[in-house]
Amino acid sequence: MKVRCWATIAVSLKVKIICTLLPLASCLLPLASCLFPVTYSLLPTPYSLLPAP
Repeated sequence: MKVRCWATIAVSLKVKIICTLLPLASCLLPLASCLFPVTYSLLPTPYSLLPAP
């Protein structure tokens, strides 16, 4: 019984966190999509290490 109680708390907490993060994410998404190409070009990715076809 206690396990189920903890599971319910965990789920409700997760939902609360998601509901808090979603507006934040939708706000940060344009910023991230702007910064991502920059970070991507700076980071040495396995793809950039591969010889170009």
